[in-house]
Amino acid sequence: MKLTCAELTNFRNLSAAKVEFGLTNFIVGDNAQGKTNILEALHYLSVGNSFKTRQEEWLVKKGELYGNVKGEFVQNDNRPGAIDVVWERVDEEIHRQFKLNGVKIARKNLLGALLTVIFSPDDVSLLRLQPAQRRGFLDSLISRTNKVYHADLLDYTKTLKQRNQLLFLAKLGREDYIEINAWDDKLAELGSRIVRDRLALVEQLNQRIKPFFHTLAESAKEFSIIYTADPKFTDPLIYKDKLASIRSIDIKSGHTNFGPHRDDLMLLLDGWDARNTASQGEFRLMILALKLAEGEYIQQKFNETPVY
Repeated sequence: MKLTCAELTNFRNLSAAKVEFGLTNFIVGDNAQGKTNILEALHYLSVGNSFKTRQEEWLVKKGELYGNVKGEFVQNDNRPGAIDVVWERVDEEIHRQFKLNGVKIARKNLLGALLTVIFSPDDVSLLRLQPAQRRGFLDSLISRTNKVYHADLLDYTKTLKQRNQLLFLAKLGREDYIEINAWDDKLAELGSRIVRDRLALVEQLNQRIKPFFHTLAESAKEFSIIYTADPKFTDPLIYKDKLASIRSIDIKSGHTNFGPHRDDLMLLLDGWDARNTASQGEFRLMILALKLAEGEYIQQKFNETPVY
């Protein structure tokens, strides 16, 4: 897959920009001219969100009522494609619209159209960030290659919210939380599948990151990643039993203390937590190896080379 061009209108600080791409590209300019904004726009075309912010209104240039990013690409078999994203300010709110090859689509149908891998400052900080950011790396990659997982993740979040509301009522002494059993069934079904898919991804990535790290670092040290969930919780019955066993703890706290929303991704160097042992240089090379492994994983899933 190759990007051929991108057009940006009122995106961040860019009033109007058109960039044509070759096989290898360098974006050069002074500070604060919009180099990273171009990369952010391309990432948005790929996954439907920004790697810098969750506030959509910041993407539209200050004082403007709309913003637009268009991208054109060619797949490995020379089939062309085009993605168009439009943001509009309406009563101080931002509304967005996606089009794929001229047809309006939902964001979930955007995933997998333009395949990209990004190596950003936040990625370099992955070890220093909260577990939610590391889980987000797994979720984003699986969602782009598995639409069922994306749907499961959305359903899990909604179900977890409902269960937490009931737990909070129970904490207050209300008795109408008896329906929590039904939510446990659904949470166990969804959560066990999420754990299964995350474990499978980590296994796939581990097969790829070791040779990449050896080559990049010219080191004999072993780089590996571990997803902290116990594999037994891929069984929904065992998962549900776990929820039942800690229900009193959940009621006391008013929220669900077990599940994929609490798991973490650990990065190890020679079997030790890299947060405590890796140098800054090793840190960077570990994340770069992880990103190259991500690209190979995407290529295997789609039989299509992503844009790095």
